[in-house]
Amino acid sequence: MHPKPTAIKFLAKINWNINDKHKLTLRHSYTFGENIDISRGQNALRFYNHGVYFPSTTNSTGLELNSIFNTKMANRLLVGYTRVRDDRDPLGNPFSTILINLDGGKTITVGNENSSVANQLDQDIISFDNDFNLYLGRHTLTFGTHNEMYRFYNLFVQNIYGNYAYKTLANFESIGTASEVAPTFYGIGYSFANDDNPSQSKGAAEFTAFQLGLYAQDEFQLTKNLQVTAGLRVDIPIFPDKPESNADFNTAYASQEVSTGTVPESKLLWSPRIGFNWDVFNNKSLQVRGGTGLFTGRVPFVWVSNQFSNNGQLNGAYSVGGSSSSSNPIPPIGPNSVVLKFTADPYGQPLAENLGQKAGRGAINVIDKNFKFPQVLRSNIAIDKTLPFGIVATIEGIFSKTLNNINFTNLNRQADPNFVFSGPDQRPRYTSGSSDPTNRSYVNSARINSSYEEIVKLNNTNDGYAYNFVFQLQRAFKQGFQASAAYTFGESMDLNSGTSSVAYSNWRYVNNVHGLNDLRLSTSNFSTRSRIIGFVSYRKDYLGSHMSSHISLFYSGQSGQPLSYIYDGDLNNDGTSNDLIYVPRSANEINLTAFTKTVDGNSVTVTPQEQWEQLNAFIENDKYLKNRRGEYAHRNAANSIPFQHQFDLRLQQEFNLKTGTVDNKLQITFDIINVGNLINKDWGRQYYASNQQISLIRFVGLYDSDPSANVNYSENKPMFNYNGNGLTNGKPYSTSDLGSRWRAQIGVRYIF
Repeated sequence: MHPKPTAIKFLAKINWNINDKHKLTLRHSYTFGENIDISRGQNALRFYNHGVYFPSTTNSTGLELNSIFNTKMANRLLVGYTRVRDDRDPLGNPFSTILINLDGGKTITVGNENSSVANQLDQDIISFDNDFNLYLGRHTLTFGTHNEMYRFYNLFVQNIYGNYAYKTLANFESIGTASEVAPTFYGIGYSFANDDNPSQSKGAAEFTAFQLGLYAQDEFQLTKNLQVTAGLRVDIPIFPDKPESNADFNTAYASQEVSTGTVPESKLLWSPRIGFNWDVFNNKSLQVRGGTGLFTGRVPFVWVSNQFSNNGQLNGAYSVGGSSSSSNPIPPIGPNSVVLKFTADPYGQPLAENLGQKAGRGAINVIDKNFKFPQVLRSNIAIDKTLPFGIVATIEGIFSKTLNNINFTNLNRQADPNFVFSGPDQRPRYTSGSSDPTNRSYVNSARINSSYEEIVKLNNTNDGYAYNFVFQLQRAFKQGFQASAAYTFGESMDLNSGTSSVAYSNWRYVNNVHGLNDLRLSTSNFSTRSRIIGFVSYRKDYLGSHMSSHISLFYSGQSGQPLSYIYDGDLNNDGTSNDLIYVPRSANEINLTAFTKTVDGNSVTVTPQEQWEQLNAFIENDKYLKNRRGEYAHRNAANSIPFQHQFDLRLQQEFNLKTGTVDNKLQITFDIINVGNLINKDWGRQYYASNQQISLIRFVGLYDSDPSANVNYSENKPMFNYNGNGLTNGKPYSTSDLGSRWRAQIGVRYIF
């Protein structure tokens, strides 16, 4: 049993005034935090041993020297070292991961969380920064450098104790019986460096990286009320280490110009920028400001670490089948027709060789030879206007255009060029590796090269943009009152939101229509839409300003998460429930088939007509779906989750203390988070949909005109059920139990 979550923070700082020109500061911070996460949801029941224990320790030391040489020259030097140790472990003892599918996208999961069984990240970071300023009349020049050196140890091997998925609860309950039903999915991962105990694997990615940056800037007071700032920054990521090379793979894929053993080339990333601030009347009553420039983000090194871990030389894996509810039990495997059964021993899981298959080399991750790290072109324009009664109004617009962003392609998967669905849905379907027309499931979905699992290539795309509009009003009152309110509307579009540290997951878990290798521009997972924030506060000083009291009320209103409507099941045969629905105009555009359910202990048949009436009613009551009839739903395009409101209250008491000539402060704070819920249990509700998606319609399988013979699939007609099980009380969202509750905290702070 692991302890309850704990957080410890410590900060120490020493300031030394060397003389009137030089000041030296030494600081050290220590942070320890641990978290336990079982991630249960409305549609996902997870046992305790599927939870995750995540301790994290960070030590950071910095030495800063500030120097003022004379009235025209100043310098800031900062040297730092940061040590981060992140470990992630399952809560329970070693045991296989078992997923059990239920109707309506509901699942039960027992056993270790498959990504936590061998997961450790150590980071050592050395930084060096220097800014030199020259004050030359109307010009303030800055010349600087920012440099970081990283050393990584990243252990990540999934499924080392086995990973199973079952189509139904009854199939799972058959384990150990004479009529045991095979799972729909089985996966095993291991390290070639240490097969006996993969959780202590030496199969970790270890490498060094540098990010070096130089910049120069000129703040030019062009006139007394117009300042122009121009600058240029250049960054260069450097990877002195290279992954182990896989000669067999490199030869097989030479024509596609990809290779293991390679890392991104060191390329200069230029970031020119220019901005201005125009005080129109030279009295701050009306200011116009704006700018444009290229921006390069911090390098996401975890995406590069995939090339070190997944090269077919360090770690291996074998998998067969699909884990969605529409996947069928795995048929006998290999030339000896081995029936796959559950194995309870976490250290004795069947390998590919035990099933008569070629040893799995696992996933291969490669990178485009011309890959560039993310960059955007961003421009903004804003107006600050002082209105009557001391109110300051701000209007601002920000637009960002993607220049380089990430995208992923699987070189070992392709759509079946000969398969066409009957009916209005004409999406592609992935190739089946079986010549048997009765077996078109992902169980035998063909890999182009059977020697490898997935071959995921990290590419660039310039598709994508984002914009934000901001309107704000604020005012400070003489009597200690202060108030502010702002409205923001934003939208962000991308091909792939890059939500995972695993290349295969970034490729696999993107809701789509046209296939994962042919993504279309859609709403980003991080699109914010409408947001309102505001606060009012009051401060009262008394006892000769030796004490003061503050009271503040904060408000935050936010549009619900962007939402996708998908099928429960694997319509396009890529092994994942990620298929956006086609919204039918009438019952003639969806092939519903009868199913039975239990009501008050009685078996009831739900006819296709009854299902259509329920589905049609839901579509009519959903503003987004109603307007998409006859078309595909788009990723993250639905606004079906309600707007959310939250108020937070803070009380602060401050004591001003004087020790000799030094002023100290003691602050005591009391916060009530989501205070509205304290007043009324129905206020402050927070809503969500797991993974920002709803499994609305269940894909049953392809039409069989002769079920008894089970041979005629020639019509390629997809069959569906609608039972509303993907909804929560008829709604496409759930209420966050913890997020909807009020919480309180007390804080004490001493400033000296």
